[in-house]
Amino acid sequence: MSRFCATALMTLAARLSKMTINLVKQKRTMSATSIAEAKAQFTRLICRAEGGEAIHITRRGKPVAVLLSEQEYAHLRQSQEPRTFWDLIVEMRDDPEFEPIDWSLEDIDSWRDRRPASAFQWPQ
Repeated sequence: MSRFCATALMTLAARLSKMTINLVKQKRTMSATSIAEAKAQFTRLICRAEGGEAIHITRRGKPVAVLLSEQEYAHLRQSQEPRTFWDLIVEMRDDPEFEPIDWSLEDIDSWRDRRPASAFQWPQ
């Protein structure tokens, strides 16, 4: 693996680590309510969900649904979209903390394997 690929992968790993830490730091409150209570207090539960709280709705004590704000739902949907390696590279480059590596053509050329090529024959 070239030094560029290794450096890019290490930078991506560091960014993913930062993103994970930020998600853990965000305080997400949750509460549980029965279906009957949810029906009776639906407007109040909507206001709490808009405030960032996730409300678990239960049936006979078992969770069956979660009430989330539209913003939180959109965030979850966006995080489920598959991203390509190139998308991650573009995101990394757009980061204000990203500092590109300034390698000269001589540096890159020095990585080339200068040994003579081995003899090759096509299989019969």
